[in-house]
Amino acid sequence: MEVTQTPQGQLFINLHPTSYDGEVADIDGMFFNMSDDETVNDLNFHPSVNGLPVTGQAAEANAVNALDTGTTVPETFDGMVQFGRVNDSTDGEVNSANFTLWSDNGLTLDDIDLSSVSLVVSNPDGSQNVLSGGYDPAAAASDSSSYANGGVSDEGLDAWYAANTAPTGNDAAGEDDDAPGSEEFMALMNQPVEDLPEDCQEDEELESDCLV
Repeated sequence: MEVTQTPQGQLFINLHPTSYDGEVADIDGMFFNMSDDETVNDLNFHPSVNGLPVTGQAAEANAVNALDTGTTVPETFDGMVQFGRVNDSTDGEVNSANFTLWSDNGLTLDDIDLSSVSLVVSNPDGSQNVLSGGYDPAAAASDSSSYANGGVSDEGLDAWYAANTAPTGNDAAGEDDDAPGSEEFMALMNQPVEDLPEDCQEDEELESDCLV
């Protein structure tokens, strides 16, 4: 799961597998919380219901615990998005999906609480599991200005790139190299380089312990 804040003050949420070594999950729904209950009533979703694969939506502070199809989760959440390939249903396999949260007041990464998220997934035999967990928001969410393309790499999102991000680095020059994709990192970290020891500053030949 990746959450990206767009320059327009929206939250773009992207669900996709990070490994294909085993059985890829069929995602039926996602439950999430906002950091402040006051933001929940103003939430809007894109796409709207039955803009496949989105087949259902709900937003009510501390009151959402079921998909439109009736599947429930143990906890209550602020919001829910349901996925499927058939209108108003979780029928059909959905291995990856994305949607956007927006509000007239604008949204930032601080507005969504990523420490508590639940996914409902279907098994090959038709049964469902509820997967609960969360992330440190600082590690799981990224500002689209942090790196080129906002960390979104799924096929078919070119229009989203053009509307929400400005190219940087190799993307600006039109190069396509082997740089790691979004599945290989969730956020960038800048680490300061320590100053060189004083006795290394003016030496013409630096000793090995002076190299950084």
